[in-house]
Amino acid sequence: MAIAKELHRYRIYGLNVASDIELPAATPSSDTRAPDEVTISRGHVDVGLAGSVTRARWIEAREKTCVLRFEGIGRFLVRDGSEIVFDQDPLASDEDVRTFLYGASLGAIVHQRGMVPLHVSAIAAPCGGVAFTGESEAGKSTTAAFMNQKFGWPLICDDVAVVQEGGDAFTLASGLNTVKLWQSALTKLNRSSENLTRDLTRSNKFHAISAERFCPASPILRHLVRLDWGNTLSLEPVRGRVAYTTILGALYRPEYAAIFDNQKSIAKVALNLATSIQVWTLSRKADIGSIDNVGNLIAARFGQK
Repeated sequence: MAIAKELHRYRIYGLNVASDIELPAATPSSDTRAPDEVTISRGHVDVGLAGSVTRARWIEAREKTCVLRFEGIGRFLVRDGSEIVFDQDPLASDEDVRTFLYGASLGAIVHQRGMVPLHVSAIAAPCGGVAFTGESEAGKSTTAAFMNQKFGWPLICDDVAVVQEGGDAFTLASGLNTVKLWQSALTKLNRSSENLTRDLTRSNKFHAISAERFCPASPILRHLVRLDWGNTLSLEPVRGRVAYTTILGALYRPEYAAIFDNQKSIAKVALNLATSIQVWTLSRKADIGSIDNVGNLIAARFGQK
């Protein structure tokens, strides 16, 4: 008689997740009575997906099912917004696999479920939730980590969070208690990379896991700040169509929206967000040394209740 494998239970992106691989960056769940909304398990995953409509180098998909392929990492079967099966490459570490579980695989899950994930890092300022968005390497994580370290504002999320609507307000659901920082950012924050886990074994980016720095519950999202590079430091509000397109530009894995037919949910939430929160553009020099001035500007604007 086979012995049932003990599952690890977590709360991630507002979902109850049961996994047979430990997820150290995730928020543990002690509610064993809650039904499992998502399961994560090891198993065989075929190279291709029969009857797939979408075919690319790294993904094949049909309806609410996809196979994700990442060279040197493994293959991930994601289906029906409720199941992830991963087939690990023999040379990949568990940490490498977790990177693609946290991001691409769970990103597919939330899009399959019609949820709206944003590519943001967010903090709980005295005025409420403030989320930072922008292009890759725009400084989202660094800015949030700096505000947490210098001003003590708790972190809400890093990299990805799902928008949750309640009445006339919105919150961000994450459940991943980690901030990914480049070595240069760690140096500026006077933190050592010793004993930190690399984001990928070949990357100079590290998981600075510190669960006590995160909010146990998310405050209402009040502001979305797009980070841009420029010659001067400025923080300017944007409204109307610009605010709407800024929110759409913050979508995590936008390619999934068409693959899993999630455009209508995204458009509706983005429109409601544009009229419920204040959207900003923050311009500053591309220099880690300017983070002190950036932090002071953010604190002056969002530091009051």
